Amino acid sequence: MEDVVARQPSPQRTFETCMSVAGSRRWRWLTLEGACLILLGVAALLTAPAADSTLNGAILLSAGSLTLLSLLQSERHPAFGWSLLLALAAFVAGLHLLGDPPQATLGFAFAAYFGARGVTAILLSTALRRKGFKEWEWSTVSGVTSLILSGLILSGLPGPYVWMLGLLLGVDLIFDGSSLLALIFTANTVVDTAPAAVIAGEPVCEEAVRI
Repeated sequence: MEDVVARQPSPQRTFETCMSVAGSRRWRWLTLEGACLILLGVAALLTAPAADSTLNGAILLSAGSLTLLSLLQSERHPAFGWSLLLALAAFVAGLHLLGDPPQATLGFAFAAYFGARGVTAILLSTALRRKGFKEWEWSTVSGVTSLILSGLILSGLPGPYVWMLGLLLGVDLIFDGSSLLALIFTANTVVDTAPAAVIAGEPVCEEAVRI
């Protein structure tokens, strides 16, 4: 028991490992994507009272562009196809909102986006699990959150308060960005705690530090 406790990394070591992971060549763009998605979510929350579909469309287009840029720049992306679908869902929803659709259809547009993103995120988590990412649950949580938001909208929760759609978008983007950062950090800090573990036939430490 004492040997197990002794091998546990200190908080400082854990922080240094996270910073090293964030700045590594392999994960740099994914880390930037996660951080920017959180910032876009905060922007959606702050601008929600304006109830501006054009602004929400611009935020979604920015989110899709970030995901696409991350896909093109990242080396050996763990789930390229599903992540590309996430980017396309954001693009389609963003373009639709930029067209200033009638308020009566806004709820359906947001519900369709959240539903498509939720299903794709869950399928993404399945792909990550097959590739040996032990923290694939974070993507599942993000997908389930999107599906819940879609269900809330379809149930008529926003009602006449269109500005609530912006709040839901902000919550979804923050969950999306946070799950991505958590996936990156927790999947790689295993290097310090279990260097001899094997995932998908390869040592964890080799897969995690290969940049």
